[in-house]
Amino acid sequence: MRLLNTPDGTTLNNINEFYQYASTHPEAARKIFTANDFYTMLMRDGFEYMEIYETLHKDANRARAMDNFFILAGFKGRTSFVLSGTSQSFRQRPDDNNMLYGRFAVIKSDDGYVDAPITTKHHAPWLSLVITKLVNEDFNEKYTAYVDFAIDPLRAHANFNTETILVGKDAFLVTYTRESSLSIELDRETYRYDDAGLIHVKNYTGSNMQIEVLNADNYIRFSAKRYAISGDTGSIPFKVRLSPLTVAQKFFTKVPIMHSKLELKATIPGQMFKQTLSVVVGDFS
Repeated sequence: MRLLNTPDGTTLNNINEFYQYASTHPEAARKIFTANDFYTMLMRDGFEYMEIYETLHKDANRARAMDNFFILAGFKGRTSFVLSGTSQSFRQRPDDNNMLYGRFAVIKSDDGYVDAPITTKHHAPWLSLVITKLVNEDFNEKYTAYVDFAIDPLRAHANFNTETILVGKDAFLVTYTRESSLSIELDRETYRYDDAGLIHVKNYTGSNMQIEVLNADNYIRFSAKRYAISGDTGSIPFKVRLSPLTVAQKFFTKVPIMHSKLELKATIPGQMFKQTLSVVVGDFS
């Protein structure tokens, strides 16, 4: 009985042993897969795999052919993969035009064959892919490969941008936010009857700024009417102080939440910005 001998001197008695050998010596197994000795071993084993083999051994892609052979012969399941995450977000100042770079991992289930296209769903011009396909050679010994991409801020024409990278049918969402030249926001969403808060200011205009606060409700108190913001960031403190009488009235009328509007005017030489902030005050303790 003629046995199948491998280049490293291993003797394989049957297809089961060949499958085990292929898991540890994939390159050598791919060469054996199309050899006459392999065909002879299949014939000797009773033609059980001959129909599958006749269909696949002509495939020039030996890795794909051998993996499909093992799947159809019942030795293994189809190789699958998962992404290491589902999304990645990027933020950038309006005066920063440097390229940004991201990556995520793709982990496959076993050492089987993978041929997965990498595309972008909407073909956004601001996102580019380093590779457009994942194949076996891209995976390391831990069955992990990486998808790298780049973001060009000069090609993103909106403040908020999204794109989806598809690896096969699996999706990875990329969001890119171009910060506004001026951002004014509260430090949180709600405040208690006796509380303190901050208005955060991000000023990327390149000029020093004056901010005037107009407030119609006297329970929100500021120490001044105008504030100077020098540099890129600054904060305006305020206090929330309701009188005991007002607190009692809110309790008995069962209307514990109050809404107030803050009107802000921000000025730099030659420009003025207006913004309204909504302040929610209540018994949130």
